[in-house]
Amino acid sequence: MASLQDPDHGRAPKQVGAVLGLFDKPLYRDGLAWWTVAWAVIGVFSVVFPSRNTPPTTQMPMWVNALLTAAVVGLLLGVVPAYLRLLLRRWRYRRQTSAMGASLPTSGSPPEARNGADASPPVTGPDSQTSSTPSSRSTRVGPLQHHKQAEFRGATGPGEEQNARSAGATPIKALDLGSLRDEPALQRAREILPYPVARAIRAVQQSGDLKDAYENVLRAAETLSIVLGIISTIWAREHHVLTPELDQLQRGFARGVAWGHWLDVVRSIDRPMARHESALPGMADALKLKKGKTGLEPDLRQLLHERNRWAHGAGPRNNLEASERLGGVAPAFLRAVEAARFMAESPWLLVHDVKLRRREGDFHVQALSAMGDHPDFEHRSFTSPTPLAEDVFYLQSADGALDLTPLVVMRPCPTCHQKEVAYADRLEGKNRVALKTFDRGHVLVDDTLADEVRALVRSEPAPETSEAG
Repeated sequence: MASLQDPDHGRAPKQVGAVLGLFDKPLYRDGLAWWTVAWAVIGVFSVVFPSRNTPPTTQMPMWVNALLTAAVVGLLLGVVPAYLRLLLRRWRYRRQTSAMGASLPTSGSPPEARNGADASPPVTGPDSQTSSTPSSRSTRVGPLQHHKQAEFRGATGPGEEQNARSAGATPIKALDLGSLRDEPALQRAREILPYPVARAIRAVQQSGDLKDAYENVLRAAETLSIVLGIISTIWAREHHVLTPELDQLQRGFARGVAWGHWLDVVRSIDRPMARHESALPGMADALKLKKGKTGLEPDLRQLLHERNRWAHGAGPRNNLEASERLGGVAPAFLRAVEAARFMAESPWLLVHDVKLRRREGDFHVQALSAMGDHPDFEHRSFTSPTPLAEDVFYLQSADGALDLTPLVVMRPCPTCHQKEVAYADRLEGKNRVALKTFDRGHVLVDDTLADEVRALVRSEPAPETSEAG
């Protein structure tokens, strides 16, 4: 029952039951592995260093006796408990699966039933479809959102499909990734959203199989949550907004900021953003809760819960199960991507050259547009009334450029041997910050950002925004 767990705070990925089917990989993160080794060592020491005046109980050489003792003690006090843990995990997994049976899609269920009881109600009817023009900001319903029956019938005929339904099997065509790769909402998002999000969506559409697609959807949802949290935090810092969730984020850097921390910040910025005259275009509407308490943040929260199931060993074990689980999370993911399109109106820029124009009294800026999924950013030039720092990411807003440092930086990655876009993940000691690259999750260490991370959230809000929390 080996299953991959998402790397957390830069640690190595954890695979449940990947060693002998009993121990987790890597072994140093499995407490039972340490327990087994400890008892084996105790057994060896009991043979090598016996009590005084204790007569020998065997004629075998001491080293053979020591090895046999280590094996027996390790088996009884280590392997047996690990096997009992395996049985407990299997029982918990079966209970979780049966408890969520109503929400898991089946091959014969209609599209509405495949979304599950916990998912937000799907948009149906002719009024739900909008124009397919690129400039439209309304939610577009693509082939993956529809779950078209034709996509899941595949090469089977009507009679064969009916037999598959009655047997509870998943039609073969359900394993086709075509609908995911052709989804217009994802194609458009790859062109207009900030680079980290667009790149993660590209990984979703380039998935090799359904298991990869399922995991990439969860990773893309986490990236989207982090980017939204970063934008919310930087905007709040610029306009002196303080909420309890921002204060919690500040404390979270001590051990590492989790996905839930970023979503809490996004949720807390809803009302201050709606009231503020310098709100980012479209963000207040995107964060507003819809009927039934649905919306951008609740959809991402649903994906967070699914990621937690996956990270605790309840992920899909094959492509058939992944197809069903993907059918349950894909609608929420697509809604979140559509709702996040407002970020295209506040582009990310990486400044690389600034020159003063003495006569005009402003600054000529050469920058790279960090938008879209291509790692080679497009060049842009514009004028700014204030000087901007070189090699720094900015969010361009109507009121000026917002410095994304220290949350987003460009740093050379020792693993990739090239510069990568990274975000602040946690503080390491007093003078260092652990950064994590958006694209591959590699961990970098920076010794220039610690003071800025500690001062990211102001201790007290400005008087004019004290009601925003």
